[in-house]
Amino acid sequence: MSQFVSDLPAPRAADEFFSVECFLAEQRELEDIVKHRATFDRLRRKVELTRRLLAFYDRDWRQPGDGIVAAPQYATLLCAQLLALAEADREWTCLNAAFKMLDGILLAPEIVSAPSLKPWAERLAEGMTLSHA
Repeated sequence: MSQFVSDLPAPRAADEFFSVECFLAEQRELEDIVKHRATFDRLRRKVELTRRLLAFYDRDWRQPGDGIVAAPQYATLLCAQLLALAEADREWTCLNAAFKMLDGILLAPEIVSAPSLKPWAERLAEGMTLSHA
């Protein structure tokens, strides 16, 4: 995860909103990512439904905070974190979401070039398919 965290711009925070950038930047270890699985599931659903990764959401997750899109590096980090969850839990929802992000589901922001993500996703998919055959 360190290769994706090292290039992050400073996360934007706002007291009245949940900051996606702050949350993602704080999840640097697999244990942290797994521990916050419920939050990642909410964020994953928001991304899949709206096709955007926003910087802020209301604290109850019902409304986007202010419509500001997250910095592209955070979309790349989220994709890597979803792959880490898929690998840790051996489940398809996070892997599927990561593939969607890599295939361009996001209208905004675009994923920053990260050549290691696609092979990682493909390796996971192959391993998960073989284990279920």
